[in-house]
Amino acid sequence: MGMFFRENRNEVTKSMVLDYTWERREELIRAEEYEDGKREGLEIGRAEGEKLGRAEGEKDTHRFLINKWLQKGKTIAEIAEDLGKSEEYVESLM
Repeated sequence: MGMFFRENRNEVTKSMVLDYTWERREELIRAEEYEDGKREGLEIGRAEGEKLGRAEGEKDTHRFLINKWLQKGKTIAEIAEDLGKSEEYVESLM
């Protein structure tokens, strides 16, 4: 077997380099795909977080307004109309 490697040294070397190059290329592709997936996941997570944050902020604002208007004597129906929401929604935030 040693004789084969000595006689075919150039071919063996090329084959080893090709195998190494192919494996390295595959590693780089996997790493790049992993980073792409990670980046995409972060973007989706950030967008969902912003959406939830805005919804919570809107609810907080509505709670504040509901309490303020109730103190001024407005009815639940009037408040719901002013907010453009249902009476059930207003009651759920009280």
